Amino acid sequence: MKIWSVSDIDDTASYQLLLCQNALGRRYFKLLRADEQEAALLPEEHILLTQVVPNRLLKARDLHAISLAVSLSNGERFCVDAHGVWLTTQELNGLNAGAAYGAINWVTAAPPFFPDR
Repeated sequence: MKIWSVSDIDDTASYQLLLCQNALGRRYFKLLRADEQEAALLPEEHILLTQVVPNRLLKARDLHAISLAVSLSNGERFCVDAHGVWLTTQELNGLNAGAAYGAINWVTAAPPFFPDR
């Protein structure tokens, strides 16, 4: 999925990121103006929402730095793997513990798609 463009960022606006997953399990981010009606804009694939992300981080398009600096709207943390796949801390802990893929408590109905290594 295409990440947002630097030209999408209005310096006078604040933004959050939607953490999404499509029917094929591909996880991606979508930019959301913080002052827009969230309910009217959320795609069916929306899973989680971040707190407001500093515009300097959005312009840098550094997903890892964003995940270190910004929490989810529920206060929990998330991380981003080398392929740009977002994971909740709980999902990452399951993977790091060596849990079977099907035994991990995914935040989505279906597990995410991970690109081949």
